[in-house]
Amino acid sequence: MAGHGSIIDQRGADVKRQRYTLGSFLNSTLGFWPRALKKAWLPALACLLPSAVLMGIGFARMGPMLALFTEPGFEFGAWMIGRIVEPYAWLAAANLAAAVGYLSINIIISNLCFATQDGQDPVMAPTVRQQLRRSFWPLLGQSILLGLIMGGGLLIATGLIMLLAVGIGLATGVAGGSVAGVLLMMLLTMTLSLGLVAVLYWFMTRVIIAPQAVIREGVKAWAGIVRSFRLTKGNFWRIFGNNFLLQLMLGFAISIVTGPIVFVTVLPGYLKFFSAALNNPQDSLVSLQILSGLFSSMSWGMAFSTLLSGLASWTFLPIFHCLVYTDLAVRHGEVAPDELTSETPPTDAASSIQAEPAPQGNVDV
Repeated sequence: MAGHGSIIDQRGADVKRQRYTLGSFLNSTLGFWPRALKKAWLPALACLLPSAVLMGIGFARMGPMLALFTEPGFEFGAWMIGRIVEPYAWLAAANLAAAVGYLSINIIISNLCFATQDGQDPVMAPTVRQQLRRSFWPLLGQSILLGLIMGGGLLIATGLIMLLAVGIGLATGVAGGSVAGVLLMMLLTMTLSLGLVAVLYWFMTRVIIAPQAVIREGVKAWAGIVRSFRLTKGNFWRIFGNNFLLQLMLGFAISIVTGPIVFVTVLPGYLKFFSAALNNPQDSLVSLQILSGLFSSMSWGMAFSTLLSGLASWTFLPIFHCLVYTDLAVRHGEVAPDELTSETPPTDAASSIQAEPAPQGNVDV
């Protein structure tokens, strides 16, 4: 039995006895990431740019909005509503553009990854439109559906927790000032809230490869969710642990790059703000003036950091999700290992999941 090799080089029962670690997934993802960036950096940048620009405009417009409150003789009126809403409208548009951009990048990178697993070397330009036309609307519908499920479930569960906590609090004498009742109500609320968070993470882990199911198999939105639930069955802790640690490391690496950019852009504004707060602690108008300048100074720094962080994380995570999808499909016997190409070296392919043999007894292969 092969001890260390690509998932595409394993055969039959050997694959099911392998234990793929975080290092295996990380090594394979990092091995393919530069190649994906080389081929897809231009469409990825095109998907990211609208969100970054809108984010910069939103933060830039936040400054003039705050400055209005410091004008002499200021009186709040209906005319202010538009001025207050404007920066938030820009930021909302930035978030919408970010959602569309991420879906597009996910489709492009995932198709590139799956094509590499199949032994193909696709040319990006002619295929981008075909990829987006095939998968974008099902993915958009899937994202909306998942958002409604999680958002609606969260609202309903939060309401039930609050009603239950209030009911128990009233039954134990909170209205009469019972300390035990207050403590019991707080303890119950925290416990149920932690349980709700656990359920939310469980659901997010079970649907982690739903987009890849849509992209790879061409299924509809709901079918992709069902497919993800089926493939992740029995692998929750391994997927959750690998994804959590990978997200942690990726976030730390991105913060090292983008942190100094944001720091340099906001430092002058922060210094003015704290200086004004110390010299005029009672003068809220001065603080608002400095805060207005702070938002204006940090706007394009935030836009640039958004662009860099998106280019890193939005091209990195789809590769990891594709590897998880392929690994789970092979484990469930739904994709035969010999259906995947073995011509591409493991160090240069998205399908190069390194494996460590799980502890076995005397196994005859």
